[in-house]
Amino acid sequence: MFDYRDFFPRQVKAPGVFSPGRWQPFEKAVQEANRWIESQGVEVINVETVLLPNIYDADEGGSEDASLRTSGKTQTDWYQVVRVWFRS
Repeated sequence: MFDYRDFFPRQVKAPGVFSPGRWQPFEKAVQEANRWIESQGVEVINVETVLLPNIYDADEGGSEDASLRTSGKTQTDWYQVVRVWFRS
């Protein structure tokens, strides 16, 4: 059997009415994935970068949501995620 785990850059500043949110550099998500792999001792099958839209929106289920929506005339925010596939 195999499974996966996603690692996201953490938010460092929440978005405001007139300002966008800020996030850690992508490198931090890579470091977190490396720490988790080492601490869990899992057998890694593959590591990939996944680019997903709007995963932090209130009506979305994050990276596990099977349907992530974008719209034509509204802003769409895309997020880079580290996905680790491993044997469970």
